[in-house]
Amino acid sequence: MMTIDATLAARFADEALAMEDSRPDRLAEDPSWQAALDWHLRLQAAPEDAALKRACAAWQAEDARHARAWRRLQRVWRLTGELPATQAVPDQPAAPVLRFPRRFQGRRAVWGGALAACLCLALLPLLIDGPGGDFSSPPGQVSELTLEDGSQVTLDGDSALASRFDDTGRRVQLLRGRAYFQVVADQGRPFTVEAGSSRVVVTGTAFNVRWNKRQLEVAVEHGSVEVADPGLGQRSVLKPGDRLQLDQADGNARRTRQPAAQMGAWRKGLLVANGTPLAELVEALESRQRGVILLDDEQLGRQQVTGVFDLNDPRQALQAMVAPHGGRIKTYGPWLTRISREP
Repeated sequence: MMTIDATLAARFADEALAMEDSRPDRLAEDPSWQAALDWHLRLQAAPEDAALKRACAAWQAEDARHARAWRRLQRVWRLTGELPATQAVPDQPAAPVLRFPRRFQGRRAVWGGALAACLCLALLPLLIDGPGGDFSSPPGQVSELTLEDGSQVTLDGDSALASRFDDTGRRVQLLRGRAYFQVVADQGRPFTVEAGSSRVVVTGTAFNVRWNKRQLEVAVEHGSVEVADPGLGQRSVLKPGDRLQLDQADGNARRTRQPAAQMGAWRKGLLVANGTPLAELVEALESRQRGVILLDDEQLGRQQVTGVFDLNDPRQALQAMVAPHGGRIKTYGPWLTRISREP
């Protein structure tokens, strides 16, 4: 009788189950997968922590579903291309994402417009919307800041904010981009973050705010915040693990749950996707990718992606995102990257 060792048997069983339940939408709802992501991010942040490694091993051993989720996550991590976290990223201009509706006919007109956009965008930072604010972070660089009250801020690439503190309150305006706040508690002086028409009010907590001139995203790591937009009639109180996305143009709001460790993944140079539309991930790379990103296939942009990607190499991350969905990347000089389907 032929025998199969335990490791090989586990691999065969894992691959068979992966055929059934590895769809991005199912993984996003799988508590074992979410927990595996949480362990992975914690180990990435503290790779030499022996006690943490033992705790992770114990978690895997207590349930076959845990072990299976961990093995699957490790395969995903290898496939999406792990690179050393210390890899340097040169300063480079931000990359707006251009999407052309299907109604545009004629590739000559599209490419003519895209090339013209490249020239304009190369000069645009010199003409308008420069660094601005009291604090700014250039594209491709994450900055650590300490505000005058002692609150800590991590500012993502191509982001800027302004602050105004007095005896009655602490006001910060996020002018663009993304920031993570660790707020020092002060009951007498509420801490308010403004982004467009919305306000985020806290007393002492840690949370992410991202704003792209239209959509606001707030995610709470610990503590609580109130998000309000009087013009849209929106008011939400968020607790740890809550994530709110608010479209300031049409008032649509979506509230989801997310493990706390995933909220700060971008600060460690990681982009975590759980059944996330490709177009949304491409937009998340725009402060890390050089030049203009042209996504001209709406159906491709709607494809769901699950994985952990290295923000320190946005080109490799982009390739890993699009390849499983038949996408390809082509560059035209340093200023234009095009994402399309394979012919």
